[in-house]
Amino acid sequence: MSNDSSQAPDDNIRFVNINDEQIAERLERLRSCDPDEINNIYDEFSRAAVRMLTFSKKKCAKMDEEIIVEVERLSRLINIAPNFEKFHRCIDKIYQVREKILNRDEDFFIKKDYTGVIKKDEKQQMLETLKEVILTCWDSLDDRDKNFYWNQALIMLKQVLRFKILLQNQLNTTEI
Repeated sequence: MSNDSSQAPDDNIRFVNINDEQIAERLERLRSCDPDEINNIYDEFSRAAVRMLTFSKKKCAKMDEEIIVEVERLSRLINIAPNFEKFHRCIDKIYQVREKILNRDEDFFIKKDYTGVIKKDEKQQMLETLKEVILTCWDSLDDRDKNFYWNQALIMLKQVLRFKILLQNQLNTTEI
């Protein structure tokens, strides 16, 4: 198994991290697609991610100050990162767990080993912090709050599916 992928023993879902070159390849393949539709997908996806992060900051505000600082840094990073980059860094991972999202499989996400899922780079610590914040707060959330997270995950999944359908139709191929 290579360094940029991981296979969790309990779920048989393999995650592959995407690099900048692969993002550029995908963007090149999209040249013939309607840019407004693609940008709408990126924007909707990004808004759902930002809503999740903002909600996490509010609900988990009683966390250790060091964690709050990391979440603030992640928030700034997410807000300045281009929407297309956020989308393309997540699309495959979200698609691979689509059934888990649709079934609201809480146990899968809580017990999952994310070691190989988070790309090892300068953003790694902040992403791990956000994951820890959400997992730490999860048990204290009521059903309404948990529904908010699931609904944002569903919005993100919907954008991933819209993108895959658009790309498949545009390229007239079954490989995405």
